Amino acid sequence: MVLYLGVGVGIALTAREMQMSRDRELARDLRANEERFDAFVDAVKDYAIVQLDRAGTIMSWNSGAQLIKGFLAEEIVGQHFSRFYPEVDVVSGKDQRHLRAALAEGRFEEEGWRIRKDGSSFWASVILTAVHDLSGKHVGFTKITRELTARKQAEEQSAVLAAVFDHNPDAIILIDRGGRIVNVNSRTAELFGYPKEALLDRTVEILLPERYRDRHVPLRDGFFAAPEAQRVGTGRALFSRRADGSEFLIDVLIAPIQQRTEILGIALVRDITASWPSSSATSTCSPSAWGMIGRRKNWRRTRSPPA
Repeated sequence: MVLYLGVGVGIALTAREMQMSRDRELARDLRANEERFDAFVDAVKDYAIVQLDRAGTIMSWNSGAQLIKGFLAEEIVGQHFSRFYPEVDVVSGKDQRHLRAALAEGRFEEEGWRIRKDGSSFWASVILTAVHDLSGKHVGFTKITRELTARKQAEEQSAVLAAVFDHNPDAIILIDRGGRIVNVNSRTAELFGYPKEALLDRTVEILLPERYRDRHVPLRDGFFAAPEAQRVGTGRALFSRRADGSEFLIDVLIAPIQQRTEILGIALVRDITASWPSSSATSTCSPSAWGMIGRRKNWRRTRSPPA
């Protein structure tokens, strides 16, 4: 009986030791995984990855957060994450609303202005995610921030350029290398009498008197062969054609612009009929296209030029 009892105790002790050994191995594996994960998070440079407690206090800080926000870990860990919000947002309680939204929905995402250590602002994409333990208890938040200032500035610049483009007093026409109209502003539609949609994807020669359209193609090709800003037909009378067939005097400045992988031509066209010295006679002349008439110094525009 004693022998059996001793064997039983020995087996129980061995099983306990084996379980303890497995537990120690599991704990080591978990620590190793945590260390690898921490190293991975800290190696991320493009994103600020921060752990917050339930109240929003900063508990961890990666190298990406240091690069984006300017704080060393020892300077910021233990402070509230509202430190990164503009003062007006803190006063309005925006940071607390974001935490409540993340807790209620599991995740909250927005883009907005944030503040660096030096007081400068940057445009950020922010994701707040509520974190729960295995029992389902809420233990804090993960906050991931990406700086998008350059994109924001580009969007703002594009908005300004779009406003300048569409409200410019000159007609602005963008054409590709094949002469197709890529875009026009409102003034173009007004000046030429075409709806904008009627001009897109048409060749620019639609805006020239018909008999001179073929002559314009090699001139256009020459511009794209050696693209540079130039005033078309300096010192000459340049004519264009409206949708109703009437023709009028214009001043044209054309320049190349790079758009993605191709070069476009941007033409600024101004109606100068009223300011041309003999504009009262234009209705009786037979005009040429885009600057190829007026070659003879003393040509009288009250008569038709040679065909």
